[in-house]
Amino acid sequence: MENRIDRIAQIRDELEAIAEFAEGTVSCSSSRYRLKDGTWKQAKPHWKFQSLGPRGKRRYVHVPAACVERVKKLVENGKRYRALESEYARLVTEASLAGAGEKTASRCRGPGSGGSTTWSRRSETALPKGKAGRNGSTKS
Repeated sequence: MENRIDRIAQIRDELEAIAEFAEGTVSCSSSRYRLKDGTWKQAKPHWKFQSLGPRGKRRYVHVPAACVERVKKLVENGKRYRALESEYARLVTEASLAGAGEKTASRCRGPGSGGSTTWSRRSETALPKGKAGRNGSTKS
């Protein structure tokens, strides 16, 4: 348990140390073309950064050659951030559930648990008088 809590604190520190990151990939494309004399030439590489924009659409941004290393470092930081974030979520969940002990219906009382409860199903679903439901009908 202590080891888990220490790791959670360590992950928090690592996450705070990551100041900038980018989610996506950096790719290079370069085409070949033929000259009039029949020889082939390789074009200069064109770098692009691909990420997800609004509604999950792919978004491409041209990256100047001078900035490629910086963008690659930002992408690497993004991968590290997401890995730490998922490990943090897993450890916090495990730590939260570690004290729960056995999982029985007697401990988790709520609607449909079979135990005595102070919740009322009718009060959860009923609308106040005069308020319309989804289909326009009123409940009283």
